[in-house]
Amino acid sequence: MGIKGGTPATVKDLVYLTEALPPNVSWSAFGVGADHMRIMYATLALGGNIRVGLEDNLYYTKGCLTSNAELVKRAARVIREYGNEVATSNEARIILKMIE
Repeated sequence: MGIKGGTPATVKDLVYLTEALPPNVSWSAFGVGADHMRIMYATLALGGNIRVGLEDNLYYTKGCLTSNAELVKRAARVIREYGNEVATSNEARIILKMIE
C-alpha cells in the first residue's frame, strides 16, 4: 500500500480490503514510504501478518537511512509489544505455503 498508482496507505483502505477476504484466511500487508508504520500497526490490530525490508522503505524515520536489520528488529519489537509471536524463517515459509 502506498505505491504511486496503487492503493493508498490508509487504515480506511486497509479495512476495506480486509473486509473482502474470506474467513480464516492468512493475509499480510505492508506500507511503502512514509505511511509504513501506520499500516504495520493497523495490520497487526486487524489480525494480519507483516513484512518489512529495504525494498519498501529506505528510512527508519524521516531523513534517517536504515538497514534491513533495523527494520526487522523494530517489527519484531512491535509484534511482541502487541502480544504476538514473531515467526521464524521456517514458520513464515509455512504460513506462505512455500513448504509444508
